Amino acid sequence: EDRKASPELRAKLEVLARSDPSPGVRLYVASAAQRLGLEERAPILEALMGHAEDAADQNLPFMAWYALAPIVSADLKAGASWIAKTRIPKVREYVARRVAQGGDAEIASLVATLDGDGAEDVLQGLRESLKGRRRVAMPEGWAAIKARLPGNELVRHISVTFGDPEALAALRAALADAKAGESDRENALAALLAAGDPDLPAVLLALLDGRAIRRP
Repeated sequence: EDRKASPELRAKLEVLARSDPSPGVRLYVASAAQRLGLEERAPILEALMGHAEDAADQNLPFMAWYALAPIVSADLKAGASWIAKTRIPKVREYVARRVAQGGDAEIASLVATLDGDGAEDVLQGLRESLKGRRRVAMPEGWAAIKARLPGNELVRHISVTFGDPEALAALRAALADAKAGESDRENALAALLAAGDPDLPAVLLALLDGRAIRRP
């Protein structure tokens, strides 16, 4: 294709991406797509993303993501639409991770996708992207996600970054619970520190007399 694929060749690549039974062929198509313009590669990638059987392949999810990443980065808010277009969990996660690097509007666009398939993948990508960020405004619709996914560990951690009072209180309770496992208490402590919880110092002072959590 020499980076100048004709319309006929691009149409052929799309057919191969959609219909060829060989993952080896799809791998070559994903590689070639990286050499095309963003608009030219989009329909080819959409065809590739429809193969749920490629989720377990060692290379295809990553090669497809390398081709898709510049499209998502060019318009983060619109990039969230690719979550519904792909049946490959790792690609969904990477799309969410990249989109969440934007601002409040981009994060809200991700939350809007959580009522469809692959919610766990989106939550994982969102969680990874928010790591190290002390506080992010809670997006509209997050309360509904909490209600729909009660007890979800990813939702709980993300809620902490959103400054959710209920999530912060639950972590403080877990930290103070002498019957809880040490690793669970240390994880709660790390999450509260990362979020800059203003009510944490009083809990810490009360824990200094306990041997289990004193060192951390």
